[in-house]
Amino acid sequence: MENLGSVSKEKPQDFGDLGSFGPTSIEIIPRRKISKGDWDRVVKESPDGWVFGLFEWQELILGVREWNLTDESFGLLLKGEYVGVVPLQFNPESRITGSSGWGGTGPILCGKLSQEGRANIMRQALSQCLKIAKKMAPRN
Repeated sequence: MENLGSVSKEKPQDFGDLGSFGPTSIEIIPRRKISKGDWDRVVKESPDGWVFGLFEWQELILGVREWNLTDESFGLLLKGEYVGVVPLQFNPESRITGSSGWGGTGPILCGKLSQEGRANIMRQALSQCLKIAKKMAPRN
């Protein structure tokens, strides 16, 4: 099995000035519209990636009928390339939005990002997680 924590040895792609991109620069794409190859590429090339972030793990936990999870996972697309993926599920019984069932993970960001770009993409990912959590389980 590949080392899921390895960083890509490819020449870093020029994403431009990631420190100044705006929220509208990032497209939020539901996991159901992302190919397994694109999703897993981010996971495998990211220092954040591990087995509980892989596409097939998401399929496995969503298939456990007793858990009754709904898939709220998404990818972050910038300039035609996925710069992050976020495994995210909602459990209607507990009203908890969590990441990857019992194999906790979180936002998995592209290994080719600068520190500033990484911080900006992380803010975008966490902001989207919060929006989803509020939508799925609003407070009364």
